[in-house]
Amino acid sequence: MLENKIIIIMIKRNYLDYGKLEVHEFSKKLMDKIDFDSGDYDLNEFLYHESLDYCKSNLAVIYLVFYDNKLIAFFSLSSDSIKINNKLNIKLKYYPSMKIGRLAVDKEYQSYGIGTWIIDWIIGFVMDVRWSHGI
Repeated sequence: MLENKIIIIMIKRNYLDYGKLEVHEFSKKLMDKIDFDSGDYDLNEFLYHESLDYCKSNLAVIYLVFYDNKLIAFFSLSSDSIKINNKLNIKLKYYPSMKIGRLAVDKEYQSYGIGTWIIDWIIGFVMDVRWSHGI
């Protein structure tokens, strides 16, 4: 029985064409036409009711992930720092970093590997901007 579930999950994950995923920076215009439910009340509330204020206050940059023009995920990034352990031989007390504040995938697209794809996208993004942003 377990073997059948694993095969089904792998087929389901392979069905998604990752080349069709598009990441867009949050905008009110994009939010007007969305239908999104992560299955998590707090994450849904953040997206629908708090995300615009976060962007306006410059607390985070929110990114929306679309597949075939449907919002299937979102995540937020903000600047942060990591406290350096005194045992390390590094002169800095804090090291600049990027924080993933929120990350949610629509419940219809969970188990497709979207969260992993987003983490890979974020790593690539940070690698691209690290020299210009001091990360």
